[in-house]
Amino acid sequence: MKQKNYLIIGGTGGIGQAMVQALLQRQHLANEQSDTDTAHTKIYATYHKSQPDFAADHLYWISMDVSDEDSIEQAITRKI
Repeated sequence: MKQKNYLIIGGTGGIGQAMVQALLQRQHLANEQSDTDTAHTKIYATYHKSQPDFAADHLYWISMDVSDEDSIEQAITRKI
């Protein structure tokens, strides 16, 4: 079993949010088909100002301002 991890920068924006939704859909289909490789996927998505109220299994929101090195470093060292 290979666990896949994805990091979506800007998970609340248009393209980022579409990527999060597509990965969640793919994961849902994998769970239905017992595809254990995809079923254990973890999705990490960043947001800038306020954490989205959207939640799903294996979806982890990370607060990060990608234009600020300190914010990036804090996000990297934070335990999820």
